[in-house]
Amino acid sequence: MAPGPRTAPALAAAAAAAALLLALLAAPRGAAAFSVGDVAAARMRAAAAAAEGGEPAKPADPAAAHDAAGAAAAAAAFAAITGEPSAAAADAAARRRGAPLIRMLSWSPRAMLWEGFASAAECDHLASLAAPHLAKSDVVDSDTGEVVQSRERTSSGWFLPRRRADSVVAELEERIARWAQIPASNGEPFHILRYNPKEEYTAHFDSFHDQVNVQNGGQRIATVILYLSDVEEGGETVFPDSPTRPSEAESAGFSACARNGLGVRPRKGDALLFFSLKPDGVTQDATSLHAGCPVGHGTKWIATKWIRVGQHQDWGQEGEEGGTPLEGEPSHSEL
Repeated sequence: MAPGPRTAPALAAAAAAAALLLALLAAPRGAAAFSVGDVAAARMRAAAAAAEGGEPAKPADPAAAHDAAGAAAAAAAFAAITGEPSAAAADAAARRRGAPLIRMLSWSPRAMLWEGFASAAECDHLASLAAPHLAKSDVVDSDTGEVVQSRERTSSGWFLPRRRADSVVAELEERIARWAQIPASNGEPFHILRYNPKEEYTAHFDSFHDQVNVQNGGQRIATVILYLSDVEEGGETVFPDSPTRPSEAESAGFSACARNGLGVRPRKGDALLFFSLKPDGVTQDATSLHAGCPVGHGTKWIATKWIRVGQHQDWGQEGEEGGTPLEGEPSHSEL
């Protein structure tokens, strides 16, 4: 039976969603990632397709993806497109095939997780570059912009100057740029961190509150946290003010800290992308407040990539350990 006039748009939307979602599930490791807009558009097309000729979803309101009707529509679309009974089952099938998997975690803040973003060898390479240079962490004073010691952050770390970036580092930076859809030149150098048991970073914003640190590249718009190691217990990243909460199954094994919001378990090779600013590129997203939970057992290694609104100039200078900040820049110890 030929589709009626109201059914045809839904079938077209289903076909478009199928093409993108199947490409995502089947993409080989190292393939170009899909942007936030691509993933959001696919979900909205899937919701429209599942409506089977009903009123199309309103793309101007991405928060609609969180309501019950949107969730039911997305589940039905995933079943039609992937042959799996649910999005969770499709995710499991992708994992079995070893395909990279990008999951939208939240719209408040805008956050997504790329499972298997980096190989074990790439993770080990970054950690080995930083290990000889680790220094006690500092933070930026929110009023003065100065770098100070703090009890809020108890890790050790090192900025990887671009002059020391090899082909592995360059590939990871380009992979992040394709994913975030922001030029690699807007990123600060990788900040590689080690957290030993009981070490943590209490709740904070990555965006600046002073006028000093925005002089080079503007405000921080987004952050990528690449998990370089598995952690036996604790060490999760948590967004305490996000309205999104993981299911009981997803939060199984979380520490008490991670249960206080949207928690993300550190798993070697996974990468978390979240935005500190709203889509206007100016307004701080209050739900981007986040913390690094205390490590219970094991050692947590991460590589953080802070991304600016504009192009960021590396402050590293040849012959100076870990780079020396230009006037008005943070130090090469941690921020």
